[in-house]
Amino acid sequence: MLSVVLLAGGKGERMGSHLPKQFLSLQNKAIALYSLEVFMQLEEVEEIIVVCAPEYRHFFSHIPVQFALPGEQRQDSVYNGLRKVNPQAEWICIHDAARPFITPKIVLSLFTEGKNVGAASLAMLATCGI
Repeated sequence: MLSVVLLAGGKGERMGSHLPKQFLSLQNKAIALYSLEVFMQLEEVEEIIVVCAPEYRHFFSHIPVQFALPGEQRQDSVYNGLRKVNPQAEWICIHDAARPFITPKIVLSLFTEGKNVGAASLAMLATCGI
């Protein structure tokens, strides 16, 4: 069983926006929904816990997810999400909802590597157009 903890509790204060960045619209869809939809496509995923403030849960109202409250800091939000994970889960994937450019192929390769060596972390090269 694989559980996903989707971190969507950040306030995005540095953005200076009325909405946290994970809820800003990108091509008419909240950024957080891109990652969520990738995880929903994967048959390996049996539960998704979204960590976000209650006032943003409506973004996920059409999707069967569980919710956890965000904490003061990122590690507190991760902890709150982990507390909601089914104890039967063999694997847990933690993902930042403000990072929408994952694909099913990338996630499956991460899962495969994690099973092969016991744990895995995904990173992508940051590029700058300057």
